[in-house]
Amino acid sequence: MASRPPANFSLAYRNRFYELWRRARGPRVLEHLPLEVAERPPCDEVRELAARARAGERLVATAGSRLPAMDTTRYPARPALWQDGPSPDVVIPEGQARAAATLTVPAARYRVWVRGGGGRTVHAYVDGREVGARQEVNNPGQWLELGELELAAGRHDVALFWPGGALAPGNGYPGEIGRLVLEPEAPRELVSVPPARAAELCEGTWDWIERVAG
Repeated sequence: MASRPPANFSLAYRNRFYELWRRARGPRVLEHLPLEVAERPPCDEVRELAARARAGERLVATAGSRLPAMDTTRYPARPALWQDGPSPDVVIPEGQARAAATLTVPAARYRVWVRGGGGRTVHAYVDGREVGARQEVNNPGQWLELGELELAAGRHDVALFWPGGALAPGNGYPGEIGRLVLEPEAPRELVSVPPARAAELCEGTWDWIERVAG
C-alpha cells in the first residue's frame, strides 16, 4: 500500500511478505516532488521542475500505488451485522455475513489480501470462485494473504464470507476485519522522460516525481 522508494534505490530481494531495497550509486536525485498516493500532479510544479533541469538530467516518476480494494467498513459492501471496530478502518464481523463489491482492475496476476483476522475462517471470492481461506488471529495493522489469481482487465465481483460462531476453541472471538485488497505481483516500474516532455507527466497519476542526473 506504500510508494516505491526513490529512483536511486533498486530492488535487491523480494519474497512473499517482504521487499529489500538498496541505495544504488545512480541516478543522483536532485529534487523530489512528493504526491499523495496515485495523485495527478499540479502541472505548474512539474513544468517548474523541468525548467530547472540542466543538460543530462531527466524527470523520473513512479506510477500510482493505489490498489483495487473493497472497503468493508462502508456501505453497500458492509453487512448490517458488522459493527464499528476499536481501530480506524476495521469492523467487528458479528455473525455470519458476506461483504461484496465490484472492482475495476487492469489485467494482471494478483495476490488477494485482507486486513486483520480473527478466530473464524475468512473466505475470499472473485467472480463467484473461492480464491482462498485463512483462520488466524491478527492485529488490525497486519494482513492475511488469501490466494492468487489471474484477472483480465475490466469489472470483477469480489466478496468476503465470514461464518457465524460455533463451539470450536477460539471460535467465539470474531476478530477485526478491514479492506480486501488486490495486489499486482509485478513490481511497479519507473517512467523516465526528458525535461522537454514534462507535460506527459501531467496526465498520469503518480506517487512522486523526481529530477535526476545520470
